[in-house]
Amino acid sequence: MSKFFRKIDDLLSFLLLDSSSVPYNIDESPSFPFLVSSSYVMKMEKKNWFDPLLLQIIPRMAQNVSSEGFNDDPVGDKDASVYPGIICKYMGRVLLISTSACAIHCRYCFRQKFPFNSIDFTCLNASIQNYLSKNTETQEVILSGGDPFCLDPSKVSIIINTIKKFSSVKTIRFHTRVPVVMPDLINDELLEIISETKKKVNVIVVIHANHAKELQEDCSNALDKLKRRHIVLLNQSVLLKGINDSFESLKNLSQALIDHGVLPYYLHQLDRVNGAGLFEVSEKKGKNLIKELRLKMPGYAIPKYVKEKPGYKSKTPL
Repeated sequence: MSKFFRKIDDLLSFLLLDSSSVPYNIDESPSFPFLVSSSYVMKMEKKNWFDPLLLQIIPRMAQNVSSEGFNDDPVGDKDASVYPGIICKYMGRVLLISTSACAIHCRYCFRQKFPFNSIDFTCLNASIQNYLSKNTETQEVILSGGDPFCLDPSKVSIIINTIKKFSSVKTIRFHTRVPVVMPDLINDELLEIISETKKKVNVIVVIHANHAKELQEDCSNALDKLKRRHIVLLNQSVLLKGINDSFESLKNLSQALIDHGVLPYYLHQLDRVNGAGLFEVSEKKGKNLIKELRLKMPGYAIPKYVKEKPGYKSKTPL
């Protein structure tokens, strides 16, 4: 089996799904290319069109329907871009678009329309140095993308070494879905780079899991490797219709995260990117779900339910 599924028919065949019985219309030629790692597909239930992992990555024609209030840049990345690959929204923090590469194309991804072709790796170091030299109050650099752990470890090292030149930076944070969707990339070379980084600055890894099914054995092993390096592990999720918008689903996710030594950090209200309308859950329902979680689970297992509003200087608690 190859490392990725790039053709929808190959995925359906592997999952023993008969396209003649599909309960929704599949988009065979999506504008946001279809891509999913084999390790993620292995966690899906065969013969189940409504598997919560499958629904996150299968292109559906319903995504082509325009929805009021949705646009190509729902979180204001364009207006917050100060250098190529550098996004600054919040005081004391800056986000680096380290790569366009990802091991999975989630259909609700808020950066599916992002102009990655305007950024190349060569210019990133110049952008980092220019920004940090002029903004000495910056204490944290967040590596995002795409997925920073999809970069070759040597490139991760180059970025980190550039950041470490600036004594103002106290924390480097990675936003990644790799431990969940392609755990093999958490290899010894990357782990050693992270360990060396931790000798000089704090290191935080924020994973992205939406459902307890995603946290299976290969993911567990990747998270264990990070924990053995004494890395702080957090999780952020997106509230998604038909995938995790029930008390049981969110409870099971939080419990699975705690079992793996990962603290639930954020539960995001869907970022309203064009094409993602079918995933949206009402804020009223989201608030009720969080209220029920608070009544039945310990406080450390309750993620902050938040929404990102373009131009705001912080996440908005819901």
